Amino acid sequence: MFAGAKDGLFPAFLGKVHPRYGTPYWAVIIYTILIFILSVSGGFKQLAVLASGALLIIYLGVVLAMVKFRVKKSDTPAKTFKVPGGLIIPSVAVVAILYVLSNLSKLEVLSLLIFITVLSIIYFIMKKWKNKPADNPIISEDDPLNAIKVVA
Repeated sequence: MFAGAKDGLFPAFLGKVHPRYGTPYWAVIIYTILIFILSVSGGFKQLAVLASGALLIIYLGVVLAMVKFRVKKSDTPAKTFKVPGGLIIPSVAVVAILYVLSNLSKLEVLSLLIFITVLSIIYFIMKKWKNKPADNPIISEDDPLNAIKVVA
C-alpha cells in the first residue's frame, strides 16, 4: 500500500511516514484493518487459499517473464546471471504452478478471480486518476525513503 501510494496508485495518505518512527503508519493501520475483516469474515483456510492462489499467479507471471527474457536476445553484459538448465527449470515451475492451481475447487477459483478483478478495478481507477509524479504531494526530494528523484 505504501509503495502504491508513493507511485500515486493508492490514496496519498497511505504514503505518509510517521515523523518519529519513520514507518508508513496509515498503510499499516489500513492493512491491519483489512486483514482483520478478511480473517473474521471467512475462515483461515479461505484466506490462506486466496493468498496462496494470488501468489502463485504472481510467480507464474515472474516465471513467464524469465522465459521471455531468456529467449529474447539483448545487448546486456556477459556477466548477467542466468538460471542454470536453460528452459528446464522455468518449464518445471510453470507445470507445477498450473498443477497446483488446477487443484483448486470451483469456489476457490471463483473467489480468486473476484479478488483479482476487484484489485484490478481499483488499480485502473487509481491509475486513471493518478497525478503526475512532480505534482504528487507525498513525493519529495527531501524524503529519505524516496528512491525516485523528482524532476521539475
